[in-house]
Amino acid sequence: MNKQKLTMLCVALAGLIFIPSVFFNKPLFALIGAFFDWLPLPTGWMKAEKEINRTTFGF
Repeated sequence: MNKQKLTMLCVALAGLIFIPSVFFNKPLFALIGAFFDWLPLPTGWMKAEKEINRTTFGF
C-alpha cells in the first residue's frame, strides 16, 4: 500500500470515529479519532514523493 492510500485510510478512519464521538458526546472516542488523524504526520506518509512544480499550479 502506498503512502497516499495509507494517509487517506487513516483520515477516513479518523472521520468515521470522530464525527459520531462528537454527536454522542464521547470524548475518549474523539481522542482515538484524533490519533488516527495525527498518525500520518510522524510516520512520514504525508511527505511528497516528488517535487511539485509550483509555477504552473499542476497544469
